[in-house]
Amino acid sequence: MSLQKKVDRYLIHPDKKTGRYVTIITMFLIIGVVYVSFYFSTTGLGTYNELKCDPLEWSNVWDRNTETGVDCTQATSFKTTTHPVVYNVTNDYYVDSVSITLLVSGNEVIDGDAQQKLYTHGNLYTGNTFAVDGVEHVLNKYTWYTNPYTSEPWTWDEINSLETGFAMKLDSLPLLSLDRCIPQSIRVLEMWVNGTCVQGSVYEFEQ
Repeated sequence: MSLQKKVDRYLIHPDKKTGRYVTIITMFLIIGVVYVSFYFSTTGLGTYNELKCDPLEWSNVWDRNTETGVDCTQATSFKTTTHPVVYNVTNDYYVDSVSITLLVSGNEVIDGDAQQKLYTHGNLYTGNTFAVDGVEHVLNKYTWYTNPYTSEPWTWDEINSLETGFAMKLDSLPLLSLDRCIPQSIRVLEMWVNGTCVQGSVYEFEQ
């Protein structure tokens, strides 16, 4: 199975371990869930830029091209980079959750770790911490079902001021390699930021 098909299956069916696949159309009809994609601004980076990205390099994580990405090359402690989310919508839907999915690659000479990051109300929050070892692509998703600052359902004002991103670190600094074809880094290839909304002004949120 191609990498893109694996990604599509993961994003659509994150609970595949249970073996129960629910048709998306059926879900829409039964519970009225609307899936929303949050887009990134191209005008600048967010509050954190510890990986020293520029706006052009940052665009590599949402260009849907797994040949490009953002690298971590010289950090053995977590370094964070965030970027504003642009959705700019105010409506009667409650935001049920916000998810960040990362696709990260390693290689045969460098191991490391990655995390999802979310910046809201002046605070930085961490999703999963997961290992990136070997040459495999690692796909990892974390969902915030409420705003972590307020412990309340997300509001559109919070979405429109949200920053999302990731952190990476290496287990050890790379040694000098004679093979210049081997990348001396781990790399975030792609990032997806998605939300779910339930139509209507009344909804019983699970805390």
